[in-house]
Amino acid sequence: MVEASGSKWQALLDSANAGELRLAPDVGNGLAQDCDRNIDNLEAILRTARDVAVISGFGGFPSGTVLEEKFTLKGSTGEDSIQTRIKEHIEEVMLMKQVFAKAIENYHSVDQSNASNLAGIDFPS
Repeated sequence: MVEASGSKWQALLDSANAGELRLAPDVGNGLAQDCDRNIDNLEAILRTARDVAVISGFGGFPSGTVLEEKFTLKGSTGEDSIQTRIKEHIEEVMLMKQVFAKAIENYHSVDQSNASNLAGIDFPS
């Protein structure tokens, strides 16, 4: 889910880098602030998730050992661990912020260009 969404944000960043995407500063800055809040929340969740890095208490039976290993991988070090997923979400939100920043920059560039073009027009008095 994050990969597909992330690739969409990468495509938007590519569009913004090509000057094809513009965003009014008031809108873009509000979105960037929302991203900052999301990043803060995700980092807090990541700190909490570190508490489940090692899972135990499934008893001494072989199935208990298997469950302990499985949930420890989910909690900390596995490719599909909660920590990995949270970090992916943080990276995606950071990518979103880059899109908004570049789109705002493009807005200012177009605005400046339009102002320069208008300043060059000689209007009759």
